[in-house]
Amino acid sequence: MSNHTPGPWGVMKMVDGFIDVAQLDAINNKKVPVLAIASVYFRDQEANASLIAAAPDQNAALLEVEKWWRLPNAQRTIENIEPAMRLVFAAIAKAEGINHD
Repeated sequence: MSNHTPGPWGVMKMVDGFIDVAQLDAINNKKVPVLAIASVYFRDQEANASLIAAAPDQNAALLEVEKWWRLPNAQRTIENIEPAMRLVFAAIAKAEGINHD
């Protein structure tokens, strides 16, 4: 088990031109920053911020795929991998800056 800051992480565009990656919490059904993880300054760095913010989601998706991989061969079915693959696709979308909210 790692000691990284738990997710979810998100990209927050700040008024001063910085793009922050922050741990998010839901308050009144809005995602609000709780703890800064990283900051980038240049607007063309938003893709890097999205990739950083997706790290906890990517880790969770990989752990689910690993669980599937460790199943006995007879249990490694398409049906058993589908939940993990949904996490994988969501993590890829988040890393690419695609918002499905």
